[in-house]
Amino acid sequence: MSEKKYQIPSKIPIDGDKIKKRREELGLTQLYVASIVGVTTDTISRWENKKYPTIKRENALKLAKALEIDIIELIKEEKKQNNKEINEPKTINHNVANEDIGKIDNNNLKAKKSKLTITKNIITYVFLILLLTICVSFFVYYRRYHATHEVINVKRILPHYVAPGEKFPVIIDINIKGNSISSLILREHFPDSCTFIKSIPKATMKNIKKKELDWIFPANKNKIVVIYFLKTKKETPINKYLKFTGNITIKQGRYKQPIISNTILTIKYIHWADINGDLKIDDQEILTIFDELQGIKGSEYGKKKIEELWAAGSYHWDSKTHKFIPNNGK
Repeated sequence: MSEKKYQIPSKIPIDGDKIKKRREELGLTQLYVASIVGVTTDTISRWENKKYPTIKRENALKLAKALEIDIIELIKEEKKQNNKEINEPKTINHNVANEDIGKIDNNNLKAKKSKLTITKNIITYVFLILLLTICVSFFVYYRRYHATHEVINVKRILPHYVAPGEKFPVIIDINIKGNSISSLILREHFPDSCTFIKSIPKATMKNIKKKELDWIFPANKNKIVVIYFLKTKKETPINKYLKFTGNITIKQGRYKQPIISNTILTIKYIHWADINGDLKIDDQEILTIFDELQGIKGSEYGKKKIEELWAAGSYHWDSKTHKFIPNNGK
């Protein structure tokens, strides 16, 4: 899709129907395409609804990349008007001279040759379009095939135990190895027994009713860390299992990978920082928590309480205050 190959002008006439059709074929949202091109979703909508007949060259190149097609496929084709020759019927006199008959035969022969030439040109044009389509399709397939061979490591860091009504963090750690890294969508679903508090960074889209959080990250990021905070409902029964699901999507929506690590936590009267559930936070546990939250702005959430329970040596659950109480050396 280089400018030298097609001599792309500064303004490109675009076909809104083709843009919308291609986006829907790939299963992409207007929000995703807008984030790749660097415009608003309103602009994408206006392009698809033909309210902007032309767009800037640089936007057209980005749009073609987002839709994984050659830029020539976005250009609006001009309607070609075929000039039809109207042949008026001629009245032939039975006494016409032989030379006139010869002229008529020659004219008919020329007309047949002209039609044959037009037919050959159409076949050649169709063949070239087909060849170009095959080349573009092969190029896109090649890019997608090699894209899926990037090494992607993603894990969810989830507490083993959480008490009813307790606030706790969930960390998503994504590491990508590869030189050709595309934009990425992270999607998380949390249990109905939890309520959302906040996330770092802020979620691109939230659907609290469906318990869904979405983040979109731009290309060329090898390391991504997301943390979000939830609170379990006080009426959640003890020993209940809460299940988390999620996935990441890369390569313009063509490649998905589920997050399969750490999907279950258990409701117990145990603090979420108490990894082994022995009712005390030891040195290794507090160091693990601090290492996981280190460098994430705004993640100091609950650190003072953890330090208090760690300093006491052990703790217990107070059903009256509905809080964890340090034993103060007892």
